[in-house]
Amino acid sequence: MTPDEIDRESQEAIARWQADTGDHEAFARILQLHEKFVLRIVARKFQRQLDDPHVLEVAQDCWVELLERLKIYEKIPGKRFRSWLALLVRNRFLKARRDRRAGIGKKLVPMEKDLDVAPNVAPPEVLVGDMSALEKELEQALAQLPAEQREVLRLRNEDKKSFKEIARLLGIPLGTAQDRFYAAVEKLKPIYKKYCVR
Repeated sequence: MTPDEIDRESQEAIARWQADTGDHEAFARILQLHEKFVLRIVARKFQRQLDDPHVLEVAQDCWVELLERLKIYEKIPGKRFRSWLALLVRNRFLKARRDRRAGIGKKLVPMEKDLDVAPNVAPPEVLVGDMSALEKELEQALAQLPAEQREVLRLRNEDKKSFKEIARLLGIPLGTAQDRFYAAVEKLKPIYKKYCVR
């Protein structure tokens, strides 16, 4: 695609999403058009690989911020959407770098080998008498999920695929695979809560 075609499709998807913030396909299209662009900027700024955890984390933060900022985004005549997006990504990177230098943010530390994380908490148990009711309700809820969410859920839970593998298999961006999975999980969560007791 040419830069003009990317911009035209971006503007159309943004207009659709601004008209209906529940239009997940519109946001997925924006993500699809610009996901690699955002990753490349962040990776270049950090001087790291595209799949580096810090790069992926900051890129994800960019998309979260973009979701908020798109509500007030207005096209600037003569400027492409990517110019605006690049500025957002740059500012997000600078914030992440400041936070890292100040010691703010997530730190990944290895856990001690024999550490008992939750020694006094019993795992939730499904009431035996309700198992068939749980299975029936889950089956109905799964049937009502959109096909794309059901497919990602199946690949993740039954086939034990990573999100990267799922994205590659389905030909979708990594973030879209994750969004579909977590959207499905959110819809199923109340059913599990209903049948589990502590």
